[in-house]
Amino acid sequence: MSFPCLPLGWFRAPFLAVSLCSVFLTSARADGHLAGNVRHAHTGQYLEGAEVTVVERARVALTARDGSFSLLALPAGRYTVRVTYTGLDAQTLSTEVTDGRTTTLAVALTADVYALDAVVVAGVREGNAASITAQRHADGIKNVVAMDAFGNVADGNIGNFLQRLPGIAGIQEVGDVVGISVRGLPPESNSVSVDGTRSAAASSTIYQAAGTQGERAVPIDQLPSDFIKEVEVVKALTPDLPADSLGGTVNLVTKSALDVKDPQLHFRLGGNFNTYRREQREWKPAASFTYLTRIGREQRLGLALSGSYNDTVNGRDRVQMTRNQPVNFTSQARTLDDWNFRTRAATSVKFNYRVSETLELMAGVNYTYYSFKYTRNDWNITAVNRVADYSRVSRAQIEAGVQPRDATNQTAGIAPGASGEFTELLHATFADIGGAGARHSRTYKYDLGADLRWPGEQKLGLRASVSPSNFDTAFQTLNASRSLGGLGVAVDSTGDRYRPVYRQTYGPTIAFGTDLTAYTATRTLSANLNHDRITALKADYEKRFPWGPAAARFKAGLNFQRQYRTQAPYSPTWNYVGADGVAGRNAATGVNDDNLAQFALPKPGYGVMNNRYPQRTTLDYPAFMRFFLEHPTWFRESGTTVSQGPQYSELTEDVTAGYVMGTAQVGALRVVGGVRAEQSQIDTTGQNRDPRNPAVTRLSASADYRDYFPSLHLRYEPVRHVVLRSSYSTSESRAGFQDIYPATVVTYDQNTGLGTVQQTTPKLKPQYSRNYDVSAEYYGGSAAVVSVSGFRKNISDFLARQTDVIGRGANNGFNGQYEGFNLNTTTNAGRATVKGYEVNFMRQLVELPKPFNTLAVNANYTRIRTQGTYASGADELVRFVPKGANVGVSGRYGLLEARVSYNYKGGYLQSFAANPDQRVRTSGVETWDFNLQCRVGRRFTVFADLVNAFNKWESWYTNRDKARVTMAEVYGTRLNVGVSGRY
Repeated sequence: MSFPCLPLGWFRAPFLAVSLCSVFLTSARADGHLAGNVRHAHTGQYLEGAEVTVVERARVALTARDGSFSLLALPAGRYTVRVTYTGLDAQTLSTEVTDGRTTTLAVALTADVYALDAVVVAGVREGNAASITAQRHADGIKNVVAMDAFGNVADGNIGNFLQRLPGIAGIQEVGDVVGISVRGLPPESNSVSVDGTRSAAASSTIYQAAGTQGERAVPIDQLPSDFIKEVEVVKALTPDLPADSLGGTVNLVTKSALDVKDPQLHFRLGGNFNTYRREQREWKPAASFTYLTRIGREQRLGLALSGSYNDTVNGRDRVQMTRNQPVNFTSQARTLDDWNFRTRAATSVKFNYRVSETLELMAGVNYTYYSFKYTRNDWNITAVNRVADYSRVSRAQIEAGVQPRDATNQTAGIAPGASGEFTELLHATFADIGGAGARHSRTYKYDLGADLRWPGEQKLGLRASVSPSNFDTAFQTLNASRSLGGLGVAVDSTGDRYRPVYRQTYGPTIAFGTDLTAYTATRTLSANLNHDRITALKADYEKRFPWGPAAARFKAGLNFQRQYRTQAPYSPTWNYVGADGVAGRNAATGVNDDNLAQFALPKPGYGVMNNRYPQRTTLDYPAFMRFFLEHPTWFRESGTTVSQGPQYSELTEDVTAGYVMGTAQVGALRVVGGVRAEQSQIDTTGQNRDPRNPAVTRLSASADYRDYFPSLHLRYEPVRHVVLRSSYSTSESRAGFQDIYPATVVTYDQNTGLGTVQQTTPKLKPQYSRNYDVSAEYYGGSAAVVSVSGFRKNISDFLARQTDVIGRGANNGFNGQYEGFNLNTTTNAGRATVKGYEVNFMRQLVELPKPFNTLAVNANYTRIRTQGTYASGADELVRFVPKGANVGVSGRYGLLEARVSYNYKGGYLQSFAANPDQRVRTSGVETWDFNLQCRVGRRFTVFADLVNAFNKWESWYTNRDKARVTMAEVYGTRLNVGVSGRY
């Protein structure tokens, strides 16, 4: 493997800084030192972020993750040392410091409130306090939340946890949180890391239903939560962090055995089932464990081992219509029945070895497996979306099978008088589709690290990681279509716009037992093989300068990341022609020998919404696939979809970065500033595709660019417990992989004779954002946090879709071809502004009288406004979530503990079109979760979780009228029960 070199100038600043550090080292005084560690008295866990103050010298140090602290260059004498930690009682000690020697302190903190709690409860509270402390002392604006802050994580999906944090909204697909919006920006504009480095994600999409791959969105549902200690959401980037996020960076911090004093074992065992479909309820298993221990006589080796397995099942009951005309009628009446099976499994092992007081080594391996399998029954009725004129073609003629016509003599399919409440589809076509799909993901991450401490308060952190990932997906269908017309179907939304009534009004029945001799069939396949590998190297140097009441810190580092990706999408279609080689009825013989009836199941299929909708004939897709393999000559390729094979693409993206940053602390004011530089090199390979010119042309292209990311962060603590912050930072979001693989893909419109050309190129620049943030934060006793923050993002080079019409002549960019076709490209011609505010509140109400003193409350609200300009002049931004809220209340009474959680996500623009009637929006959605736990002794807890208790889900509509519902879905309520334990 070869690596690019950084420009020589990038090394000068770090080199000069390190040289200056050596000067300070040689001039250090032979004063005394104060060192030690701070831990929790009840749980034994070491505390990170405890504040250790030498009162007489106004010197302050914060403890590291292992609870250790160090204060150098203290003149000999007796000092008062005060140790504070959010949520725990402060402790004051007196100690003597001697010249040339190190005085050691071991401090154990507790709080009166813990005296009445079991160890397990104290452990949870200590985790919350640790995260709050880390947030309070952070250089920039970020949220830090312990994984146990909100109780059990539903289904082991970390997305269910993240959506409860301020500024984050969950993006759902097929009933699961699959991605996260941070401060309104869509998932592809944010980054996710594990212990500071990226894990590969070969799927790199959360929009599976759209059939896309590679928009850089991290599928958050494929990351298990069990081995995560806490979550950091960085909203104002400092120079030591990668700049690849517009909304924010989510860092998942894994558990370490060196965080604890004694061995700990946590486990969970249980089952779950979906309560919605009465006929299809089945229990699925769930289990997880985490084991933390120190090994050896001196306990220098830490082992963290975790594993998890989680199966879930849920249906998808969808009602779908098409409402894209000014008059709010529908030209579609569809029901979709999916039955989905998910498996999440993961294992992680992590070693930390403290070789000496100055050297710690780390090695870890993570493996995650994700499987999503589903079956589908899809009954789709469609008609031409123009209103019929009975003076052109009479109602009687239409019912006899004649194509309706409108007033201008164009084909039509909507009965006169149609409205948003009632529409009748005329001369409709019907597709009975049976299918099955599967997606499988396997991801590994191998980590090595070393932390070195040198005299003079110097640190050097080294990290290396390799993360390979594979993702394969395939969805196959048997599509039996009745395209002869002669069907009438009414859609009546009078009683319920989300559950309209479908009723056949004339024509041969399409209910169970329909005559399949009037149908033709196709077999479709949509598959993709994806590989992703991320290699990362990091080196971070830090030097602290204790200058009496003031202090300074210098930090510099170099990063390298290489991402190698391949994909091979393949979408062949075969027409079923039978033994006579003719699809459907043979004109010569008058017979349809396809015998589709052999694939019809003997019982009617499931009518969605618990059989509220018609039950129709269901096709046996597995039997059809066996038939396809046994009779390959009875199927004929559609166009060149089979022979052209997969569309292979390949990409290597190298990002090399260097940064310098400095921190100055003067009294209550801390200033952090610096700059990061990133050099990107992209080498890609793609293909040109034109079905009328089947020869495949492979092409390669390269691009490179360099950007600089300055930032300045101010932190001021005017009084104890109050922190004021302001930040200026810069960041970027790179174009999705699907937009930078070089390719030209042509599709044809059989009706117009024209078509569309889709063209992509690696020459796209990243979106660049200048970010302005302010916040006011209060940290009090009882783990209280109150914060208000405001932000603004000015985004340039905004990535926007553009459609042009290809001109005529040899210089039209395609050697004279494709005149009059639409040309779809992605450009950097747009700009956008995002501004908003967040409010966050967390507190344990210990001052209330019993039994209410065990209550804890958390709440947050986010409001965002956006505006922008696409290249086409549009001013709405797609997939930007405008608002969100969370409220949670928990409390204990005796052995029982209960929790209620509310989540709200505002509606947003799902897809853009120039015609407002074709713009699709999602509605807002409110969900409630309930949790009940009962402690059994000091070690065990029996629990029951009800997830989305009232079965509320997003719906879709067009324009800005919520009465124009185009899709309504339900996925059911999940019940999780089981037992957890802690040793």
